[in-house]
Amino acid sequence: MSHEFRTPLTLIISPLEEIVSTKINNEWLESRLKVMLFNAKRLLHLIDQILEIRELESGHHIIQHKPLFISSLMREIVDSFKALADKQHISLRYTERKIDEIPLLVDQDKVEKIFFNLLSNAFKFTPEGGEIAINVSCRDHVYYFEVKDTGQGIDEVAVERIFDRFFKKGKSNYGAGIGLSVSKLLVEVMGGTIEVESKRNVGTRFFITLPLQPAPYSGLDVNLPPVVHKPIPLEYQDVVLGVRQENDGHLTKETILVVEDNEDLKTYLVDQLSLEYDVVTAVNGEKALKKAKRLGPALIVSDVMMPKMDGFELCSQLKSTDELCHIPIILLTAKSSHVYKLQGLEQGADDYISKPFNILELKARIKNILQNRKLLHEKYRSTTHLSIAKEVAINSYDEQLLTKLHHIMTENLDKPNLTVEYLGDQVGLSRVHLFRKLKALIGLTPSEFIRDFRIKHAQEMLGTGKFRVVDVASLVGFQDVQYFSKVFKKETGKSPSDYSKLSET
Repeated sequence: MSHEFRTPLTLIISPLEEIVSTKINNEWLESRLKVMLFNAKRLLHLIDQILEIRELESGHHIIQHKPLFISSLMREIVDSFKALADKQHISLRYTERKIDEIPLLVDQDKVEKIFFNLLSNAFKFTPEGGEIAINVSCRDHVYYFEVKDTGQGIDEVAVERIFDRFFKKGKSNYGAGIGLSVSKLLVEVMGGTIEVESKRNVGTRFFITLPLQPAPYSGLDVNLPPVVHKPIPLEYQDVVLGVRQENDGHLTKETILVVEDNEDLKTYLVDQLSLEYDVVTAVNGEKALKKAKRLGPALIVSDVMMPKMDGFELCSQLKSTDELCHIPIILLTAKSSHVYKLQGLEQGADDYISKPFNILELKARIKNILQNRKLLHEKYRSTTHLSIAKEVAINSYDEQLLTKLHHIMTENLDKPNLTVEYLGDQVGLSRVHLFRKLKALIGLTPSEFIRDFRIKHAQEMLGTGKFRVVDVASLVGFQDVQYFSKVFKKETGKSPSDYSKLSET
């Protein structure tokens, strides 16, 4: 039956690959097709694993030895995961000692399957900022491999059954419970052993031994293979659905918080503003402050005269709260006196409109405030200067925040596993509040900020003409030069080498 599944799956995968390879010009549709292709390939991969288990257990397997340099093979396997390591902000290290550069008789397919399984598992269970290390050593033609991570670890009871077929511990675990079982069988078929040590919330280590004999030299012309950075196979990756990006989708709208205790006026404002924005409401300043902390709106429109907490007090509280002080607020009031207007502005209000007001004027002022923020975002992203905190900051706290973030990034620029959580811890903001802050101030998420900062530094270094591309990639925290080049070109429109040549002219 497993063999029978392969034909219809091939007829699903081949047309999907053909469609995905064409230019679709629809990101949402393309993301869905890629997910379909990924899952079809994953299903085929699972069927292949089941067939392989059957062949291994029935003794019908074939060892296909060919002369290879184990060092080059392992580096190629590790390099396949470098782009994934950069994306997930995980430090990936490979070390070897006492490895003789001589060709060995190796079944390349089996070795690749063993370590692709182990490394893909390590990436699935290691959080951002973690480390994955692969160590290789040799003694008396026996090769010792260690794959260790700083992931979530495995319970003591589960460790004893980790190689059991279809065994999965906990609802959050990925996969079908086949990969490690296959890996164990492949290791044993090659005459080796595999063991595991793990501690919850500390990490996991796999120890593999493989006896690998030198290839006979007679008639062989074995050269060191070129360094090839091939991508991680699709079936070992995680593919997620993209978000539909359409003008009529509510996810593309910015959120505005309307604070008004008069039900009729509140309903009218919601009706008028909801065509262009996602509108949430509150009946007084106290509830508005709670919603602002929870939702992080792009802008607040608030009445002044309200029970429990009026608009002035809301404005004061908002502007004195570090994680909220960037949110612009427009005050609405029936008190038209310049004294009250001045009071509102002194409390930090971004604008002040007297009742009765023209709804078109209110819409225009909202649009202008948000548009000015976007212009600051574009200014930040368009410049290669890294010290423009004063220009984009809305207040002294935000200026200090951006300055501190720039300092932290500069100090940790070459660390590939620099994470959003680390940045938040250093500046005293949660991941959510840091996300909202940076999105409001510079139009970037924290992850985008890290990438943008790295690329801007890379531009400055390449602009001097004194650095090689491979050195720049390492200095700005990229472990994979090809992935660095891809990101650099996406951000700047030029490849690193072209950018460097341009600066020379």
